Amino acid sequence: MGLKATYLLLLTCRQIYPSRKGFPPARCCRTVVDQIPRRILRLVSSCEIQRNYGACHINALILHFRNKSFCAHPRMLKKLKKIHESKLA
Repeated sequence: MGLKATYLLLLTCRQIYPSRKGFPPARCCRTVVDQIPRRILRLVSSCEIQRNYGACHINALILHFRNKSFCAHPRMLKKLKKIHESKLA
């Protein structure tokens, strides 16, 4: 492959797959919900804590259930723990 063809290929790839620098990854929450009904919180199977450093710009609690994810305010963690503790008792 000639030098011109290699350069053209690299230029094309650069346009198809631009740099994502400056953009948060797809898994970052951009907004959070302050209130989530208790019946929904009972269905949560797992959760993650997102911090506001690195690629993500806000603190959030990512709740997972039924192949869905919701971004909640980190204060919801206390409520979530209380619901799941009562569920285990």
